[in-house]
Amino acid sequence: MKPKIEPIGEPHTELSARSRTYDSLFEHSLDCVKLVAGDGRLLRINQCGCDSLEVCAPENAIGQSYFEFWSGVDAETARAAARQADEAGSGRFTGRYHSPSGRLSVWDEMLTSIRSDDGSRLGYLIISRDITEITVRLEQQRALAELGSIALSEESFDNFLQTLTEVLARILHCPMTKVLQFADEADLLNLRAGVGWRDGLVGKARVGIDQDSQAGYTLNANEPVLVSDLTTETRFSGPLLLRQHNVKSGMSVVIAGNTSRPFGVLGVHSDKSRTFSAADATFLQSVANIISSRWRQDCADRNQKTLLRELAHRAGNLLQVADSIFRHTIDSTPELDKAKEKYSLRLGGMARSCSLIARGGWEQVSLRELAEETLKPFEGRIALSGRDIVVGGELAFDLGLVWHELATNSAKYGSLSQSEGVVDLSWSISRTDGKVVLEICWSDQASPGDRPAAVVSSGFGNVLIEQLVTFKHGGTVSVETGDGYRCILKVPLA
Repeated sequence: MKPKIEPIGEPHTELSARSRTYDSLFEHSLDCVKLVAGDGRLLRINQCGCDSLEVCAPENAIGQSYFEFWSGVDAETARAAARQADEAGSGRFTGRYHSPSGRLSVWDEMLTSIRSDDGSRLGYLIISRDITEITVRLEQQRALAELGSIALSEESFDNFLQTLTEVLARILHCPMTKVLQFADEADLLNLRAGVGWRDGLVGKARVGIDQDSQAGYTLNANEPVLVSDLTTETRFSGPLLLRQHNVKSGMSVVIAGNTSRPFGVLGVHSDKSRTFSAADATFLQSVANIISSRWRQDCADRNQKTLLRELAHRAGNLLQVADSIFRHTIDSTPELDKAKEKYSLRLGGMARSCSLIARGGWEQVSLRELAEETLKPFEGRIALSGRDIVVGGELAFDLGLVWHELATNSAKYGSLSQSEGVVDLSWSISRTDGKVVLEICWSDQASPGDRPAAVVSSGFGNVLIEQLVTFKHGGTVSVETGDGYRCILKVPLA
């Protein structure tokens, strides 16, 4: 608002003279203090008030109408509080002030009527207190309660997410909000829900997880990321999705999953420069925790239903697998004691894989968790590397059997037969002509001169790997034995 300086006429002389009574209040108060004439014009204001109104000096505000600083309903409420002060000696209201820079603040306004010796009205002493922080936190607490209730009552997870993004946009005054879900292949994030984005993007848009992406940076940092101005941000440049929507500021936090693998990222964004507080980040993380809790409950319900449905079918298959392992172990190992040991180890590996997959309802399993569980007897001896990819329960079970055979072979011929030998197990995803392929590499480098490079025999272990990877899942198995032993498995996922 431009200064509207007008001379103070005779009717305000007595009030201006009385203002000296309030000198100490104006000079030392941490609140915004104003002396206002009966017609609403500012006669005096302290520096705190100038800072709030974003005027450089008190003299630039003198003569402006106090009531015109408010807009809409708040302007009428301010006038009603002044009438109440005229009648009862004091009036009070809460108003929202939009500063020239666009900052929104909330104020608790206390108006005290000032009268002359004969009782005629002279004006008002107004003390204003900034209650923005308190108001915002109360709104956020109410929003958390609202979202918690929706999470419990809404049957559709997607409808819950969409409603949540709408509430976030309203509470945080950010026109763009999004829920990004980690893809199964762990190489990107899918825009599962959101508001403020161009039509057709929700459900289809994808965001990378590299360091150029705010979401990718958030996943790697595993803590709230606050951005006040994306154009000057040095930690990352921001993905195309944000740049296309002229995003300048925002916050993002990780949404925990039902295992150690995250569900994804929750983000809020604005096309205006904003400064978010630590309390704002805490609120956003609390909302992410609500998503996580609802997701875990949905997964548990879905897994239970799937597990019960699959139990009879899987039980028969598992017994057949166990019987096949037993017969081939006995046939390939004449010594009874060694046969018992081999069979026990194979059955133990199968049991560990089954236990992990059952916890996921035989639907999706993290490759890293599967490797850690299946290869537990060799803990600390096998170096794992690769994205946190998830695969279906059927493939996970078969990979568990394959890895157990490779580890057992290494314990007999390769690096795991040595006191300090280590094997590398890595995996990655490749996309060719619309096909997604999971590539797994088992690399066993036995120390030269100690033992021969590990070689999978032509016995049951080799047959099992070929049958599972090649014939059952339509993949390929290649072995390199030049320097050590490398077994490369390629399995199509889609």
